[in-house]
Order: sequence, then C-alpha cells, then structure tokens
Amino acid sequence: MKFSLHENTYLRHAESETLLWNKRTYASRILKDAQGFLKPIEQGESKEIEEIIAEVAQIYNLPPQELADDVLDFYTELAMATFLNCDCDMPLSTPVVPVQKDAPTVNAEVAGEQNRPFPVGTFYERHALPSSLHIDLTNACTERCIHCYIADYKPRFLPLELGQSVLREFREAGGLTVMFSGGECMLHPQFRDFIRYAKSLNLNFIVMSNLTRCDAEMVEFLAEVQPQFVNVSLYSMKAEEHDKITTIPGSWQKTMRAILALEAAGVPVRLASPIMQANRHALPELLEFAKAHRMHLIPDCDIFGQVDHDCSNQSCALSLEETECVWCEHPDLFYKDPASPERCAPEAKVCDIGKSSMNLNAEGIYYPCDGCHGIVLGNAQEQSFAEVWQGEKLQALRAMRNLDFGECAHCENRPWCKVCPTRNFNETADMFCHTPARCRAAQIRRKLFSNN
Repeated sequence: MKFSLHENTYLRHAESETLLWNKRTYASRILKDAQGFLKPIEQGESKEIEEIIAEVAQIYNLPPQELADDVLDFYTELAMATFLNCDCDMPLSTPVVPVQKDAPTVNAEVAGEQNRPFPVGTFYERHALPSSLHIDLTNACTERCIHCYIADYKPRFLPLELGQSVLREFREAGGLTVMFSGGECMLHPQFRDFIRYAKSLNLNFIVMSNLTRCDAEMVEFLAEVQPQFVNVSLYSMKAEEHDKITTIPGSWQKTMRAILALEAAGVPVRLASPIMQANRHALPELLEFAKAHRMHLIPDCDIFGQVDHDCSNQSCALSLEETECVWCEHPDLFYKDPASPERCAPEAKVCDIGKSSMNLNAEGIYYPCDGCHGIVLGNAQEQSFAEVWQGEKLQALRAMRNLDFGECAHCENRPWCKVCPTRNFNETADMFCHTPARCRAAQIRRKLFSNN
C-alpha cells in the first residue's frame, strides 16, 4: 500500500499546527503536532506504508511496531478525506476513521471547524501569516469597461525576476494562494513563466482574466497547470449588452468561446457579474447559464470609485431604487446574514484589511487591498515581503476598529452596512469617510433582510 500527498492538496505548518487543504474538494483540516507524521510524504513522494512507518518511527525515536497502527490509521483517514493518494481501492464516501488518541489529533480549539468551509482563514489569522497575494502583472488591458476602478491603462509589466523574488518570499512566509490579475494578465509576455514558477513553489493560484487573449494554446496551457479556477467577468448572455460594458465590439464572443473551451478542457471557471444599468435584466440568463454549466456565479451591484478618486465611473451604476429591485428579485444571491454583535462592537475590526492578504502592482509597489492602489505600503525593489507584511503601515491598517469610523460605529444600520475603507478612500480620499449612498444602501438591506 502506497501513499502520497494528493496533487490538489496544500500543506502548511505554523508552530505546532498543520493545515491541509484540497483546492478541488475544498476539504480542509487543522492538525496538532502532525509534522512528524507527514514529513515522509511532504515533498510529494509516493511511499510504501512500511517505509512511512519506519521514517516516522525514526523521527520519534520509537520502535516501528509501536507506531504502525497509528500511522496507518492516520494516513487512511487523510486519504478518505481527499488529502492523500492511496494505491488501494478506497471510496471517498467511506466514513472517516477516527485517529488514534496517541497519533496527531485535531487541535481541540479548532476541532469543531474541520467541517466548516474555510478554516484556512482561521489558521492564517491565528498565526498572523499571509494566506494570499494578489499580483497585477500589468496595467495594460484589452477592454475599457465603463465601471472599472483602474484609472491608468499604461502598458507597465512586472519584471519577471522581481515577481519571482516576491513569490519566493511569499512562499517562505507561509503563503498559500496567488491571484494573477491586471489589467489583463495574459497580456504579460511572461505570463506563463509566472504561473510555472508559482506552481514550482507549491503555491495555489487563481487566474483573473477577461479571457479575450485566451486562445487554444492558452487553454491547453491552463489545462496543464490546473489553476484553482479562472475568474472571468461575464456581464450578459447577450453580446451587445456585454460589449456595451467592455466598450470593445466582439469581446463577448471571445470571452464566451474561451469559457466554453476551458470548461471542455476541465479547467474550473468562476463567473463574476457586476450588475449595472447596461445589464440590469441580465441576471436571470446568467444564472441559468451558470447552473447549466455548473459554474459559480458572483453577482455584485456595488460599483465603487476609481483609484484616483474620480467617481465618474459610478454614473453607470444602478440607482438605489433599481438596486433594491434586483435584491428583491434575487434575495438568495444578495442576502447576507447580519454581522454578529461581536463584529459590530466598537472595538471589533471593521474589515479584513491586512489580516491575511497582500497586493502588488506591476511597478512592484505593495498596497493593502486589490481595489486600493492609492495607499503605498512599500516597494518590492527596496523591501522584502516580510518587511512590508510586518511593517508599521500595515500594522496601522490592521489596528483599525469600528470606533475609528465616527458615527458608523454606533449606527443602527451597521449590521447591514458594508463599511469598506477601500471604497471610502477611492470615493472620498479618506478611508474613514463613509459616503451617504452607502448609508442609504444599508437602510435598504436592513428593510429587506432584517428579521425585525
């Protein structure tokens, strides 16, 4: 019987804890004191169980026979939970075998979380590690979307060596996922080199693209490297509506052709669908398409200002009355559980900024949020990833609390309000200044979704 780490499983250690996460099944597990049990296969090798038992016994300086049952049970359970490969017949539906009490166990503090969708974030927040890195490979883009928050489309391209250095430092810091974006990331002449390098570092990666540059060769490449998913904006199932938003005739045809080609090649696709005046009635057909093709659809009615504080792009957004109608028509898509009293408390964090993610633009500048390019945290040519991650600027952003946002901290609509420092900054040049339109939107959410 042979075991190996599953090709879709990522493993990270922090202090005495180990995170296991499968990017396809989304199974995740946080284990306590498991490093010694997992070390024999950590590099991806496929090994006989007897060899694994011998190596574990050597690590713990114990006779192999004393650990044999524990190691076998431990590996069998992880294989059935989709974290490991096993060369024996083992149906995934088989009930998970409890781990022996003397083997590494799930930390009692997080034992209840192992069946939750995203204990990954819990692991990274507890250990103050970066879980994700968003990289804009270029400012250049093939489209000129009417709602885009990017103000500058100059053809800047992140140097490969600099990007590789950042990826390496991110991985050394315990990082897990890289999002390659832009502009249009596939315009970068070394796009594939970035992807291959991230993969060589055992980093999970996501491609965020409009797919207008995704030809047959690119589809073949993505099928080979297998991103977690490709995220693409699809505004309508009607070409004219989609192209009216991108302002590029023929863009819908290119995007749709690539979506279907990626699906046929086995590459997961996720659809992002901002809803605005130009595609006000597009959501039902988009939902039908997503359901038919088993694709995740993320609609959004919020259009926030450009990074240079120019809010003219918001003229294409739905009015509050139109937004309310869309929310009423699709409550299952837009209803969000109100924030807990603890999260709305004055001393609670206002958002996740600086908690587990970092962002890098095509010039090598670090910034705190993928929409907030105006706040500079550091320069990759002058500072290491760790220096920026632990730096005073990001520490100050992490320290933001509800009470820092004036009346927002005590507003009766706070549980239904998307208090977003990035949106505030883009629209007012002040992270702590909430716009009246956001306040009115919170009132609508409260009216529609409150149980009171």
